[in-house]
Amino acid sequence: MGRTSKQLQLGLLLLATALSATAPRLGAQAPLAVLDHSPRDVARPTDVITITFDRPVTGSLEHTVDAAKVVRLDPKVNARFEWRDPSTIRIVPLEPLAPGARYDITVDTTFGAFDGTHLAAPARFMIAVRGPSLMGVSPAINPTYPAALDATGRILFAFSAPVPDSLLTRVVDRKSVV
Repeated sequence: MGRTSKQLQLGLLLLATALSATAPRLGAQAPLAVLDHSPRDVARPTDVITITFDRPVTGSLEHTVDAAKVVRLDPKVNARFEWRDPSTIRIVPLEPLAPGARYDITVDTTFGAFDGTHLAAPARFMIAVRGPSLMGVSPAINPTYPAALDATGRILFAFSAPVPDSLLTRVVDRKSVV
């Protein structure tokens, strides 16, 4: 009986070992992930940037990870970094984003979610800020009704933000009219 009992115990041990090796691990979780960010690609100069994680990073808004240490913007922006809720960071610019600029945004891996998980790799994305918009022209230019220019031939363009000379020289065609 002793030999049969030991064989039974050994068989059960081998079966348990084989089953535990093929069974999914309980408690193993997927890494923390950035679920969404807004704006997606193109921003207005006054947009607030939000980054949403797939699970809570903070247990409550009273005990939070410093949002400014979690996210980096390049080039740097004068902004307030804050938690909107336990899963969402808001970056609120304190002055308008530069029209026509591109910002690289990196979410670091040094912090952990409330459940202890971390980003597997830094999350990176880029947003471009819309360039200046043409607000008006004087004298009014209409292809149907020719405008009368003053003796200097000057036309005044009003934009929503400063326009670099390098951009104007690329898009304005100055042709002589005889």
